[in-house]
Amino acid sequence: MIAAKYWSTILVVIALGLHVFLTTKNVSSGFLAGHEFRQAQTGLSIKFIQRDQDYSLAYTAPLFGPPWSIPMKFPLYQWAAAWLGTQFDLTTPQSGRAVSIASFYLMLPAIVLLLRTFRFSRVYINYALILVLTAPVFIYYTRAILIESTVLCFSVWFLYFFVRLSQSPHWTWCFGTMCFGSLAAILKVTTFMVWGSGALIGGIWWFMHVRRTRGVRDANRNLRWAAVSAIAPVICGIWWIVTADQIKALTPSGDFLTSANLREFNLGGWTERTSLTSWLTILDNFGRALFPSWLFGILGASSLFLAISRRTIWPLILTGWAAAVWAGFPGLYRIHDYYFYAMALLPLGAVAFTVAQIGQSKTGRFIAPALVLSVSGFQLHGYFENYADTQFMVSNGGSQMERFIRDASPPDSVIIVVGAHWSPQMAYYMERRSLMILDSIAQDAASTRALLACLDNETVAGLLVVKDFRSETDAIAAIARRFNIESEIVLSDAYTDLRVTRPLRSKLLTHLAQHSNYDQLMRPAGFDPTRSLVINTDPIVANSEIQTVTTNQAESIFYLISPSPLQYRAQFGFGINVGADAFALVAHPNSDFWVEVPSAAQEISAEFGLQEEVYFDPAAHTDGASFEVWAIDANDQETQLFARYADPHNNPKDRGKLETRVPLPSPLPVKLRFAVRPGPNGAYDWAYWGNVTVR
Repeated sequence: MIAAKYWSTILVVIALGLHVFLTTKNVSSGFLAGHEFRQAQTGLSIKFIQRDQDYSLAYTAPLFGPPWSIPMKFPLYQWAAAWLGTQFDLTTPQSGRAVSIASFYLMLPAIVLLLRTFRFSRVYINYALILVLTAPVFIYYTRAILIESTVLCFSVWFLYFFVRLSQSPHWTWCFGTMCFGSLAAILKVTTFMVWGSGALIGGIWWFMHVRRTRGVRDANRNLRWAAVSAIAPVICGIWWIVTADQIKALTPSGDFLTSANLREFNLGGWTERTSLTSWLTILDNFGRALFPSWLFGILGASSLFLAISRRTIWPLILTGWAAAVWAGFPGLYRIHDYYFYAMALLPLGAVAFTVAQIGQSKTGRFIAPALVLSVSGFQLHGYFENYADTQFMVSNGGSQMERFIRDASPPDSVIIVVGAHWSPQMAYYMERRSLMILDSIAQDAASTRALLACLDNETVAGLLVVKDFRSETDAIAAIARRFNIESEIVLSDAYTDLRVTRPLRSKLLTHLAQHSNYDQLMRPAGFDPTRSLVINTDPIVANSEIQTVTTNQAESIFYLISPSPLQYRAQFGFGINVGADAFALVAHPNSDFWVEVPSAAQEISAEFGLQEEVYFDPAAHTDGASFEVWAIDANDQETQLFARYADPHNNPKDRGKLETRVPLPSPLPVKLRFAVRPGPNGAYDWAYWGNVTVR
């Protein structure tokens, strides 16, 4: 027995080490491997909660228009990931995966304690842990940006406290049952129903057992404790469903995601429950998530044999429980293999109980570890065959078009997407609020007009047309006119066409000219960047006096500055230099422009320098210029935030495009002044700014 404990402990350590290695491998990858659509829903909320520091119940899920909230799940997981990302400067994949992985490992002690209540020895607890740690679904989806591991952690702890409460009623066990049950119920009711229904049936059985063996008084006492512990989870679950539906109802096209409209999808119908094809698909998904379905058949047969022979009924209970879960939610388990995360412990528990029973005999002590290693071997083989390739893939995810929009469009702008039905992964990779016009709405002009009205107070940057909707020219033209979007396509790929507003076109083309990593994006035939620039019809006044920036000047001269300047002052004026690979705001000293600071801004990023032709001539060259940024408070008091003197003729390090990122002070200034000042003689100081952003 000592040797068995020793070797089983070593095997657990190996399994744990392998699990840690596999779940954390490539953990910083931006690609959301495994049901990318569903992960992007959660990841998108994390991004915007962290960006806006908005820890409310109506958390941002920017897909269907203002107020930009479609709460699918209570946001405890999203809050934790957003907070973690803020505190430790983590990306959304890093922080989301950290919370998921931590939740899984915090669940393991609950499994150990639960098995101890069933009098499992240390050896067979180790065997059970090996089965859990090598299950494909617990490797692959434990590192996903999903709430699955978090809600399962709460559910297993709930079950442990409920079992202890049933065995010895006490406020400690009752409080734990209420807390963990409530957390599981509001996070994901379909997962909690797996464990809550089991607790309900088990509680009824225990009530009858106590009544038969210890009398009515003890049975009624247990019943009262169980009823008290169940009140909070039930109330919390109902409260969140009602609250979420009320928030969803405020969104113009979000009503299709209310609980009433999702009921049939979540619960499925009798056709699915009685369809052989449906059950074969469920078993196929089970084989991917855990071990081959034929092994589950053998498990069911052995469980029945053990029950008939009165050796143990628990394997049969657990396999029957698993099958009942599939029958309860046939659609979910037929479509999603990650849903098996919620109930994978049931068939694994059935294997563990079967192994523990087999190990009671002398011969069985040798057979038991062999069975565990065999099942674990099948599981690991399934993981490497079905999941490992996508998990190990080195990719940041998203298309070049989505990454281009993320990098080049204003952060607070809205992208209208039509032809994709709804696609959270597009919004996730673009990192922009996106009005996803559902196919049913896009096909009706009146419905489309009514929906677009919700964007009247928003800054719409562009229209992304997807796939087959490209042929709907009348609908595209109507949307474009509504938001002053140019009818001409600025960029395309094999999947989408992008149209943008006139001021944004120049900024996007600037970004495209400066970056060469968009080889899959196609420009329109006869593309000419100079033709796409807005013509300046309001000449810059060059008299060294402060002037107000006109709308035309903002679009034609200052389009590289975000937000657009409020005022400017220039001794020699401003201009635009369009080069082969760069656009620049030419700003000869003395020159200034003033920018209003957005309320949520955190930093300034800017490019600057002196033009190449003014520093190579040995006789006629610049002696440098000073680039400065000043913060202005409500009392018009100025504080310098940044200064850099560049002398590219004498200092080669000052040549070419220079860059800076400057954090904004707290409290935020009201305005910023960007200034260029001359060197000693002021000759040939043709300086420039490029891509100045305050965000």
